[in-house]
Amino acid sequence: MVSSSRIAIYVQSVTVIKEALEELKIASGLVPSLPKSTAYLCNVLNHIKISILHILPFEEGRLPVKYLGVPLVSSRLRIRDCKELIERVQSRVHDWKNKTLSIVGRLQLITSVLGSMHIYWASVFVLPSRVLLDIEQIMRGFLWCHGDITKGKAKVAWEVVCLPKDEGGLGIGRLDLFNSTLMVSHVWKLLSLKESLWVKWIHAYKLNGLHLAYNRDGANTSLWYDRLCDNGLLSARISNKDVFRVGLNLSTLVKDIIHDGAWNWPPKLLEKYPFLNSCLVPIVESSLDKLEWRSNGVSKAFSISQVWSTIRPRAAKVCLAKVIVVKTRDEAVMDMKMEIMERDYYYKLHELAFDFKKL
Repeated sequence: MVSSSRIAIYVQSVTVIKEALEELKIASGLVPSLPKSTAYLCNVLNHIKISILHILPFEEGRLPVKYLGVPLVSSRLRIRDCKELIERVQSRVHDWKNKTLSIVGRLQLITSVLGSMHIYWASVFVLPSRVLLDIEQIMRGFLWCHGDITKGKAKVAWEVVCLPKDEGGLGIGRLDLFNSTLMVSHVWKLLSLKESLWVKWIHAYKLNGLHLAYNRDGANTSLWYDRLCDNGLLSARISNKDVFRVGLNLSTLVKDIIHDGAWNWPPKLLEKYPFLNSCLVPIVESSLDKLEWRSNGVSKAFSISQVWSTIRPRAAKVCLAKVIVVKTRDEAVMDMKMEIMERDYYYKLHELAFDFKKL
C-alpha cells in the first residue's frame, strides 16, 4: 500500500516537470507538441497513474518503444527486441544477391557495412549472444555462398576468418567480443568518475557510495572500501559494530590509520582480526589517486582500440610472401588474352541479340 505522502511526492515531481516545460516555452518560444508527446509509466499503481496523467496533458504510451533508434525496455534486452536489427542485416544481403560480386567484394561489404550495423546497439546494450550469432551466420553465408550458408561451402573456420590478415585471417571482427569491448568503456567511465550525469546517477542511486576502483596508495583511499590486502575488502571482513567500537567510522581513510610509514591499528581490532598485519602499507601521497589503463605492464591512454587489442584472440604471424602466388609473365599474358576473348564474346552476343530484336 503506497502512503499518501509517497503519492504527493510523485505528483510534485510531475508538477516540477510541467513547470520546467512552461519555463522553456516562455524563455525560448518553443511549444511542446502535444500530439507527439507521450508519457510512459512502469510499475505504477492505477490511482497514481491517473493523478500523473491528470497533470501532464500527454497520452499514455506502452512499452517497448524506440528511443534514439533503440528499443526502450524496462527489463533486460531479449531476442525478440533485436528482431529489427537482424532483419535490417538480412535485408542488406538480399539487396546484394542480384549483384555479381567477387569474394573480395563481398568481404569488403561485410567489413564496412554488415560488420558495423550493430555497433550503435552494441554500444548501448549487452546484446543477446543468439542475436550476435544470427548476424554472424548471415555474414558467413554472404561471404561463402552469396546468400544462405550451406553445408560444406565454408572453406575456413569462422574463428580463423575473424583473425587479422597478418595472422592468417580476413580481418572480420567477432561481434560478441566487440560488444564486450564497448561495455568496458562504460565500466571505465564509472571507475574513472567521468564527468557525466549518467555516472553521477549510477554512483548515487545504484552503487550508494560503494568504491569500484581498488587503489593501493594515495591520501584519498578508503580504509574499508578499497582493496588493501589479498583477503579482499576490509568492509567484508570486519563488522561495522567492531569499527565503531574502536573509535573509527566508515569514512576513515588510509592516511588516518598510518603513522611514520607503519600501520597504527587499534589494539582491540588487531587482536580480533590478526590478518590486518598482512596488509601492505601503502605509500601515502598528497596527490589524488588516478586510474590507469595498463597493457602488458605499460600505462596507456584508455581507448576502444586498446581494449579490443587486449581481449581479441591471437594467432601466430603469417608471412604473406609465402602464401601469395606470383604469376609468371607467360601466365599473365595468357590471362590477358582470355579476358579479351571473353569480352569479344560478350560483344558479339550483344550484337546478335540486337539484330534479332530488329528482325
